Amino acid sequence: QKLSALILLNFALHNNLKCKIVEEGWTNLLTTMQKSNCRDAKNLAVLVLDQLVDVATSEEIREKKHDIGIEGMLGLCKNDDLIVKKFALNSLAEEIWFDQEKQIEVVTFGGIETILNICNDTTTPDDVLISALWVIRNITYSNSEVKSSLGNSQAVKTLMKIIGRSGALHPNKTHILECTLTALTNLVIDHEKNC
Repeated sequence: QKLSALILLNFALHNNLKCKIVEEGWTNLLTTMQKSNCRDAKNLAVLVLDQLVDVATSEEIREKKHDIGIEGMLGLCKNDDLIVKKFALNSLAEEIWFDQEKQIEVVTFGGIETILNICNDTTTPDDVLISALWVIRNITYSNSEVKSSLGNSQAVKTLMKIIGRSGALHPNKTHILECTLTALTNLVIDHEKNC
């Protein structure tokens, strides 16, 4: 029972999986665990049920992101809390993908400097760095104006440094290398000045 509750707790940390737990009837198991002789199973079941109370719909999440806006997300990217920073970067990458107006907003609100500072900081954890690289990848998608702004901000040099730090000498960093190369490709494709 303890292991089942622990697995469900892991699932309950993700909004889209919370709905699945409820839809699939796992709440019955959690309720049954309340009568368990195993105190750990009981406590974990309570934690899962507490997590399930806060289920937001996809529409609610979209509205919250819209309310925060690009400027607000960029502010959260400067947060010292790495979880908040990663969430903000992922949300930003999602918001700007295929949306040239939002891509320009990032430039307008000083987002290029914010993102490049994260990339240039050698203490940035890998998962946060990957999220920042996805922002660069998405912001440069079919947008020559943003590519120019990034080029003027030495983004190519920044990405080359990341490649140097995560290259062949560090085989456990291949995921960073792949993300960096993807961002670099978007930055230079159809933009000679950045080459």
